[in-house]
This record gives sequence, structure tokens and C-alpha cells, in this order.
Amino acid sequence: MRRFLHLPLLSLLLLLAACAARRDEPPVIDLLAFRPAPGATFNLQVRDYQLGELGTAVPVDGEVVELERDAIRTLEALGYRYQPDGRPDYVVRAYLLCVNARQVARLAESGLPMPPFDDDFLPWAGDIHIWTPQLAAEANAPESCQGEMLLLVQGATQGADQRPYGIEARAHPCPFDMDCPFDQCAPLLRTTLLGTLQSAFGGL
Repeated sequence: MRRFLHLPLLSLLLLLAACAARRDEPPVIDLLAFRPAPGATFNLQVRDYQLGELGTAVPVDGEVVELERDAIRTLEALGYRYQPDGRPDYVVRAYLLCVNARQVARLAESGLPMPPFDDDFLPWAGDIHIWTPQLAAEANAPESCQGEMLLLVQGATQGADQRPYGIEARAHPCPFDMDCPFDQCAPLLRTTLLGTLQSAFGGL
């Protein structure tokens, strides 16, 4: 009888161990492991941000419409079908930022978190929607602008609690201008985004 009394305790320990292991998992699956199905449908949005107070990435509207169209055309050229409504096979989200590395190096925050946003396809999560930029170690580094990109891909077969595929990339050096407006990094970020989509969905 005593042996059976230990079963609930054993189950609890196994559950705690499983939860601990889940917390140790990275917030996303490396995009290099992504294997898309040929001809699948996709929904794609590009969002751009500027650096706000305390390292918060503040959304900016209306600057990436053409870039979003280019990204959609890139996937369509690879044989995938754009599906703006309904439930597509893949949800693609690209988050772009142009930032002065020297400015960020002085911040106490180690990453660049985003504020929550509404997304019917890929819910916002604090441990996923965050940049962890590899910036200059010294606050006295030369003034420069660099682009930051976070790309997430969620499959329809993945549940809401499943980690998306993701990758962070940098585009630099961008021409320097005070406060590093998005236009300074737009050309390099465009090349980075389209190239990453080609590699992820084209098997390059």
C-alpha cells in the first residue's frame, strides 16, 4: 500500500521536471530547421519599429508597404500562395528596426522588447517578440546605424502553445543619421529580409 502512496509524488516531480525543461527551451525553433511544404499558403506582414524610451521598440505605421509587397512576391515566385484571409498553412511575421548601436549600448536593458500587438494568427509573447542585438560592447563606439530583423514563421499544424520558427539578423553598416530613422536601414533590411525568405522557403 505504501508503494502506491508515492505515485502522486512521483507524478508531481515528473510534471515539475517537464515544466523546468520547457522553460529551458529557447523561445523559438531555429529557422534553419524549417521545412515548408511546396505550394503551401501563407499570410505575411512586415512591421517596422523605432527605438523608444528604455529600449522599447515602438511601432511605426506606413513605411513598409512596398517591402511587404516585395516579400509576398518573393514567396509567390517560389510557388507559395498568398492567403490574406482564413487560416493559411504558414504565418510569416517580419519585425524591422533601424537603431544607433552606440545609443543602445548605453541602455540598461539588454534586449529590445516590443509592446503587445493584436495578431489573429501569431499571438504576442514576451519571450518571443524581443530582439537581443549583438551591439558594440563600449558606449563610446563610433556613431553608426544598423538594421535589426526578427523573422517568425508559425505553421498551421503547430498549436497556439507551440514555439514558432525564428531567426534574428543584422543589416549594417547603414548610413548614419541622427536617431537612425528607418529609411537609413531600409535598403539593407530589404536585402536581408528577401534573402532570408529565399533561404527559408526556397531551400537554398
